Amino acid sequence: MISVEYCQLLARYNRWMNERLYAVVHEFSEEERTRDRGAFFGSMHRTLNHILWGDRIWLARFTNQARTVPAFGADMYADFAELTRERATTDTAILDWTGKLTPEWLAGVLEYRSVSDRDCAVWTGMDRRRAYVPARDSPPRTA
Repeated sequence: MISVEYCQLLARYNRWMNERLYAVVHEFSEEERTRDRGAFFGSMHRTLNHILWGDRIWLARFTNQARTVPAFGADMYADFAELTRERATTDTAILDWTGKLTPEWLAGVLEYRSVSDRDCAVWTGMDRRRAYVPARDSPPRTA
């Protein structure tokens, strides 16, 4: 099973790598950052927007908060400086969340609504044989 300490380590690593990644992407011109490169989300900028979107979706699920992000595929921040600030804010929120984790939460079942509005459940203990199943007899969560 994944431990609280391991989650905290990954949260620190996540912040460190995001700081490094954003520093590299910052060196590109606006034109290069936003140029469509044929990737799934097009540009570097849109890809970073999507990764932030995904982190916020999962953080809302983990903290049982209502989703406050736009629809899948929508850009949240057009300005790179704002995107960078929001990335840092989210990384701090992830670190704060891991600081409140308990072994009991990690051993439990996380039930949530998918972005396609399906009921889902994940064993947070990360038993790989049962990592994802539809939640059938549980009330939907708002996150």
